[in-house]
Amino acid sequence: MQIVQVSMIAIASCFIVFLICYLIKRYEHLHATITHDHDTTGIQKFHAVPVPRIGGIAIMAGLLVGFGLMAIFEDPKGDGTVQLGLLLMSAFPVFVVGLIEDLTKRVSVSLRLLFSFVSAGIAAISLGAMIHTLNISWLDAWFAWPPIAVAFTIFVVGGVPHSFNMIDGFNGLSAGVSLIMITSLAYVAYLLGDQTVLMLSLFVGMAILGFFVWNWPRGLIFMGDGGAYLLGFLSAVIFLILLNRNPSVSPWFGATLLGYPIFETLYSIFRRTILLKTRLDIPDDRHMHQLIYHLIKRVRNNDQGSWISNNSLTSLPIWFIMAMSAFFSVSLYDNTRALIWFWLAGILIYKLSYSLLLWSTNKEC
Repeated sequence: MQIVQVSMIAIASCFIVFLICYLIKRYEHLHATITHDHDTTGIQKFHAVPVPRIGGIAIMAGLLVGFGLMAIFEDPKGDGTVQLGLLLMSAFPVFVVGLIEDLTKRVSVSLRLLFSFVSAGIAAISLGAMIHTLNISWLDAWFAWPPIAVAFTIFVVGGVPHSFNMIDGFNGLSAGVSLIMITSLAYVAYLLGDQTVLMLSLFVGMAILGFFVWNWPRGLIFMGDGGAYLLGFLSAVIFLILLNRNPSVSPWFGATLLGYPIFETLYSIFRRTILLKTRLDIPDDRHMHQLIYHLIKRVRNNDQGSWISNNSLTSLPIWFIMAMSAFFSVSLYDNTRALIWFWLAGILIYKLSYSLLLWSTNKEC
């Protein structure tokens, strides 16, 4: 398939996402009781009025329409069409469980984690989305045993959706991070001449864009758990497809691209279980993006009358961090040694930045 044809179908997919978001917002009075995030007082909540949290439906619908158009106008058995279909099929369990949580607010974290593992397992079987190596000799000896490779892959791919959901706290934050990562994957696929991964990245990126304009800067619609889990899962699996189709790509390329969500998730687990001695599912307001918000609010004081709220402004520093990380990751996508050092430096930078934000906002941890 020509890239021009793929682009036209991806643009159509983007329009479908935009249109469904419009319909969700236009008729929100009909579904507000079940689709709105009415909790505006929770410690982890920073929106002022109830907002629909089913943007994930629009994103998935746009991708399904794109798949349908590919099957109609192109060879339904073509590599790109088949890969997109299998990708969406594998994403279905984790998307559905997230959507059910959006509608009921009663799905436990453990059940959502289980369904994300199920999706990861389906992707491993149907798409070969596996981690076979870390390019570290003494570790790769263990990965030669299939059960370890499978278990590690399911653990990693299943965990990424939760990291995206964890950072989905402000207007445009998770969507922007997803867009930066998908764009990075698309660029590397372009450099390597991998048309299939380029196509997958283009479809997902355009679907995100169709939602993004509703989510930032005004926060008219939230992607919800369904959307966050979907984008996290798609990002992880598309990277693994790129990795397995192109041996020159280092597995650490994905680790550095996902540095911010990974560090945020791991440190949140440490903070809640070790420092605060609370349960993992007890929300707090000590995430890095929340500290940035408190700092902006303290410095800016009042955002009334401004074209951009403190909520939306919070995403900008995180996007900048992600963009810089993506720039270096893409530049070093085939250099394992440099990527490992970059990833380790990221841990140090994250911890120093976090400590500085705690001090600046007079917070304790």
